[in-house]
Amino acid sequence: MKSLCASLFVALVLTGPVRSQQKPNDASTASNLRPTTTQVLKFMEVMQVRQRIQSTVQTEQEQMKSVVHNMFHKALPNATPAEKAEFEEIVASELNKMFSDYPLEDVLRDMVPVIRATLANLTWSKF
Repeated sequence: MKSLCASLFVALVLTGPVRSQQKPNDASTASNLRPTTTQVLKFMEVMQVRQRIQSTVQTEQEQMKSVVHNMFHKALPNATPAEKAEFEEIVASELNKMFSDYPLEDVLRDMVPVIRATLANLTWSKF
């Protein structure tokens, strides 16, 4: 769920500066300027969306591991090395499951219509 929120945040951040540009006066002009999926994918490539999302997810995973690790050590300061190792294994497994529920390719695919709709209201040139 957090990765979905992070993905949507990244999409909004990437399209925010573009949205602030002037909109065309004629509604028919806007529909003629609607970018193709190929153009949006090229835009995403140029803006390094994949790398940014991967970086965000990796940072999020590391932060979650750190928080859970600290909570465990605070709650059970006298845990044995075997208990600590078992806990670390469980945390790693669960985080992998959680972040694999919404693969990066699905995130990128789901962002295309949002970016197309945003860019359709702008004056822009082809890439």
